[in-house]
Amino acid sequence: AKITALSESETRIIRKQAFQRPSPAAYERLFDSTVMKYVGKGVMYSCSVGEAADEDPNSGGIYTTALLRTSLTWHDGTQSTPSVLSTSQAHVAAKVILDIHRADQNPRYIYTGTASNFPIAVKP
Repeated sequence: AKITALSESETRIIRKQAFQRPSPAAYERLFDSTVMKYVGKGVMYSCSVGEAADEDPNSGGIYTTALLRTSLTWHDGTQSTPSVLSTSQAHVAAKVILDIHRADQNPRYIYTGTASNFPIAVKP
């Protein structure tokens, strides 16, 4: 079998296509254009009134960590792009993580208007 090397320019093009990610500006444009669609206010609480939020000495608040991990997992997933992860979707996913870890807290998400769809993460 004969091995044929690609020219330098072809190799560069193939590498660029394989590893090309959207620019930070593309993320910013999608986030900004999405934010403009929603009105109202959303507030996320890591626990209900009268409860204490669980904290891990090495990683901080369990609910906040779950929100961030949910966003990262979603971003690395196979969903079609462009797409948006809403705060309500992230909240529900974070609550599931707390249930799995049997955290003794009940996070709350209170919103008005269309704020439940406000973005927490975007993928251009």
